[in-house]
Amino acid sequence: MAAVTLAKILKFSQTDSSFDGILSDCGRCGLRGAFVCGALEGSAFADFAGARRDNLLKSGETLYSLGGTASQVYNLTKGVLKLSQSFEDGRTQIIAFAFPGDFLGLSRTEHWNHSAEALTGAKLCAFEREHFYAYLESAPAFKAAFAEILERELHDSQEQLLRLGRKTAVERVASFLLVLSSKATLMGAAPDSFALPMSRQDISDFLCLSTETVSRALSQLKRAGVIATGKGRRIDVRNLSALGKIAHCRPAAPGDLSA
Repeated sequence: MAAVTLAKILKFSQTDSSFDGILSDCGRCGLRGAFVCGALEGSAFADFAGARRDNLLKSGETLYSLGGTASQVYNLTKGVLKLSQSFEDGRTQIIAFAFPGDFLGLSRTEHWNHSAEALTGAKLCAFEREHFYAYLESAPAFKAAFAEILERELHDSQEQLLRLGRKTAVERVASFLLVLSSKATLMGAAPDSFALPMSRQDISDFLCLSTETVSRALSQLKRAGVIATGKGRRIDVRNLSALGKIAHCRPAAPGDLSA
């Protein structure tokens, strides 16, 4: 297969001032090393960056809706989104939260099977899906890095199945907080002190618990000295080791969690 570059597909001139601006903007991205584009250098990175289009969202804005035409791939570079499905009786199931570095729209289905809404101000790089996959086939380094992302998504899906199928309410909430702790640096916070970008209702929808049960689980973790809560949905992790033991269903040491 002949090499295909996104810049050629889009007929982008690398001498164009707007193209230079795009490269400059990508080069200033402080999280580039954590993203799949970090695997690209030189002209390969220039091609990839030149094909992207920025999408900016305010908190509460919708990126795409269930049933809409799915023709783009998005890479989230800033902020947090929730992905959800709604039922005819009004119930909502949050199927995932997207964090910086995550891709959306990888399925080749013609229509979105969920909706995506910004929980915070967000920035995404958007690519036409057909162009994205053409480039994927032509850039081995990018394809290898992308395969790692797919493996991570599969692992996350398996973890969610375990979380919902076998864990208690406290274990589910502890697992969720552990995930947020691991994502905190991508959200500009510390792993042991961060603000929840989502509401307790969102957390309950994701974990298939009632909001009251989520609140009780948080209170249990607080009484045990594992976490502390503050204003603005702030979570301070006081004992990361204990949180990990509870999240992974390992026997907790005496005092790790009170009844």
